[in-house]
Amino acid sequence: MKNKECIICGGKDFQFLFEKNHFRIEKCKQCSLICTNLPESHNPANIYDQTYFDGTQKEGYSDYISTEKILKIEFKKTLDFILNEITPTINTHLLEVGSAYGFFLDLASAHFKVTGVEIAKNGVDFSINRGHNVYCGNLTSSLLEEIKQVDIAVMLDVIEHLENPNETLSLISRALPSNGFIVITTGDIGSLYARIAKNKWRLMTPPQHLFFFSKKTIKDLLIKNDFTNIKIYYRWKRVPLSLIFFQLLRRTEIETPNWLQKFFNNVYLPLNLFDAMTIIAEKK
Repeated sequence: MKNKECIICGGKDFQFLFEKNHFRIEKCKQCSLICTNLPESHNPANIYDQTYFDGTQKEGYSDYISTEKILKIEFKKTLDFILNEITPTINTHLLEVGSAYGFFLDLASAHFKVTGVEIAKNGVDFSINRGHNVYCGNLTSSLLEEIKQVDIAVMLDVIEHLENPNETLSLISRALPSNGFIVITTGDIGSLYARIAKNKWRLMTPPQHLFFFSKKTIKDLLIKNDFTNIKIYYRWKRVPLSLIFFQLLRRTEIETPNWLQKFFNNVYLPLNLFDAMTIIAEKK
């Protein structure tokens, strides 16, 4: 077991909730954080390669690159949300942790000096070819020393994938100046839909998703890492139809015809199940 103690409260007493994909899902009895019990052999590098983005993995994306147009519509909404909260200067540096293929960086670079960190080498190479400064691997203190300046940190549907979100938030907190910002999107396991769906919840996908935050536990983790003025929103998302159908059919042997897949790649559905949070917080 990798999770020997809770990343929020340090508790070591966990309650078994259910099993999903042969992984135990457990809840800390002290602070109620829900997480995946990982074996010592777990290596995220074995998950986040090209197969995670091209439809090969059942819990990944159907065809990430081909949905660039639709994904950028959603990323533009996220960027507008950030710009509504934060007024950048010509020297405001934005760091995206988990930058994938750099689609958000493409848009954010019009307003910020941008840097990305991504574990998937294909995504890093793709982003670099588009002119972005992106590092391959996990966020580390030495990497932040090389980046030098971070005014805003962004993690879009990333924090739930991390083996230790507390370590990553601690690094970001130390790198940000006072009054710097962090923006996070992640699921809300305390939402009505998640509580009804339980182990069938659409975001209950271990070992890709390792932590399942509620409003309470994400706030507790941010407060632990010296963040304040925490605001949480439930925003509408523009989701590619190809991803919706891929997720619906991934448990079956049914495959979407290529011509229909290409059509779905360019069509989105506005969606809000009120089970996904957008969090913005300020460094003390």
